[in-house]
Amino acid sequence: MFFGIDGENWALFFALNFLVGTAAYCLASVLGKRQSISVVLATTLLIYFSLITLLVLFIGVVLKNISFTTVLIGTCILTVPVIAVLWRSRMPFVSSVHFSLRRLLSGHRPWMLALMSLLVLQLLITFFKVAVMPVNIADSLSYRAPPATMWYQLGMIPSVLDVPVNEINGRSLGIAVLMLWYFLPLQDDLLVNLSQFFSSIILILVTYAIARQCNVPRLWSVTAASLVYFMPTVLIQSTVIQDHLSINVAFLC
Repeated sequence: MFFGIDGENWALFFALNFLVGTAAYCLASVLGKRQSISVVLATTLLIYFSLITLLVLFIGVVLKNISFTTVLIGTCILTVPVIAVLWRSRMPFVSSVHFSLRRLLSGHRPWMLALMSLLVLQLLITFFKVAVMPVNIADSLSYRAPPATMWYQLGMIPSVLDVPVNEINGRSLGIAVLMLWYFLPLQDDLLVNLSQFFSSIILILVTYAIARQCNVPRLWSVTAASLVYFMPTVLIQSTVIQDHLSINVAFLC
């Protein structure tokens, strides 16, 4: 067991997200054939969120049968054909990342290495906070998190939830869909904050890509991306169950 969760659940969690992530990467590679790896990775995460949202909503709203089994079957039906068809068209991941890192570090290695090390360190700290900190924001406890737990108990996603808090039925529920996705395989709320952490990574990649497309040198592009990520509001929002960061990042993309 790890964090009180059985190894079998962890294996299912990684398998499920690996399938969706791989399918998203294949689609992003085809859509961004002439784009940099930063653009492809940002697009991958956006498609990853989109596939999860469409899958969970289809199973919950149309089929009205949400469970880990139905989500697993739906994931295989949705992603395996995509991977099989587009696998050979994907951008080589390891070699592309390695090439990009070498170009980033060439010419100004000490300063760039220090900056990227700080960025990676903060990402690790943020991920640790995502895993350790429970849902602890008032509006998250009152109307952002409850829909996911109610859908799980009902085994479906009704059009209206019979609840005393009107905000639940009047808010966009995308964050609740992602919470349910991360809860189902683990049967635990350990990583329900993970979607906002991924949104912060998209913000880094998109900021860097925009700067490079504006002909900003690599050093200053990385600096800009790092400074944007280190903004207090971004650091706070990347660890909580609120959709402020994800919505703004999607708008920026």
